[in-house]
Amino acid sequence: MTNNKIVSDIKKAGLVTTAVFTLNACGNKQLSESQMQIAQAKTDSTLAVHHEYRMAKAAVDFGETKINEYRNANKNLVKMYAENYIKSSITDIALRRFMLNAIDNESVLFALDNEDVENDTISVNTLTTMRYVRRTQRWFNDMILYLTDKYTEQQLLNSEFFNVINNPKLKRKFEYNTKQIEYLNSCIEFPLKRENAIKTEVLNKYVKEAKRQR
Repeated sequence: MTNNKIVSDIKKAGLVTTAVFTLNACGNKQLSESQMQIAQAKTDSTLAVHHEYRMAKAAVDFGETKINEYRNANKNLVKMYAENYIKSSITDIALRRFMLNAIDNESVLFALDNEDVENDTISVNTLTTMRYVRRTQRWFNDMILYLTDKYTEQQLLNSEFFNVINNPKLKRKFEYNTKQIEYLNSCIEFPLKRENAIKTEVLNKYVKEAKRQR
């Protein structure tokens, strides 16, 4: 399991735990929407001055900001080296033009990433080319999956992309950034758990309070 997956699971678990604790606190009767809004507002006010929560959240926010910086750096590296490879190695003019356009075109990237795409902005010719690319250019499809966040860094490293873009400098830089991402994910794992736990505890307190006042 990758560090990215661990952090994602922790976030999901925190949200689920909050929901379960809140429902348990209410017994069989859920609070009204207005009561929940009041409980949430009180929770937000308390957390705003809760020292440990603020420290944990600051650590998570800082870590996630740095992770995004390294991830964006990796995506820019992938695009740059892919463009260089396409210009030097793809001899079919139409295919080369399509690939270069796709790399920096979000609508085409999205369409490439979906088997059954219905998009009025994508022409029939483009759709045909996309299907051809998906069948015949595995490395390019791997890159698309990464740029659209369907692949992690490690999945791209294990894909056909780095076999085709056979550039040690690119791989070295990409691996370095990936190690930084994994390290930062491990660093924010504990503060993320504390952030979720504290928020759950405080929200549960105000939900119970609202129940007693009914």
